[in-house]
Amino acid sequence: MEGIVAENGQMLLLDDSERLYLGRLQARGAAFSGDYRTFNMLGQRGPAITTGQFSGTAEERIGLEGRFTEAGGSRGSFSFDYLAAGYETPSSLALVSGSWSQGGVFTISETGVLSGTNDYGCSYTGRLSIINAAYSPYGLQLTETCGTTVRSMSGLALYRRDSLSPGLLEFGEGLVLAAADAEEAVLMGLRR
Repeated sequence: MEGIVAENGQMLLLDDSERLYLGRLQARGAAFSGDYRTFNMLGQRGPAITTGQFSGTAEERIGLEGRFTEAGGSRGSFSFDYLAAGYETPSSLALVSGSWSQGGVFTISETGVLSGTNDYGCSYTGRLSIINAAYSPYGLQLTETCGTTVRSMSGLALYRRDSLSPGLLEFGEGLVLAAADAEEAVLMGLRR
């Protein structure tokens, strides 16, 4: 499982079975707690399948560990190590501006305005925003239009100069977009 927790507490996790976890973490000293929604990703889009809560302790820039409980009663524990390469890339809208592709074509302006389409005929508009210029995660607001269905979603974008999660991008410069509403999520790995 790989993931990221942005400086504003938004989190994104992706496991080996292509489940996407989006949520928010609140920290109080070394302790943290939060909630999340799990999506079963079927390609670029996936339905919500459960919700959950978690709590634990963190050592800044070292790792975090804790326990989770899902709405259906499943419980478990987790432990994550900090990976500086995935997080400590400064963010800038100029850095991610330009054309991106893979499963669609997207354009991002130097002010963070995003537009594009995917291979399934859905169109997207939205905006990337800087959460903390010292680190890689970007805030993401996304509107998805598929046929007559329009969804307003929020989430995170993550830029890397090298390979990202093997399930998203095998190699090269990449941008991951992950956003959701209460019912569905979108997860796309884009390349230049």
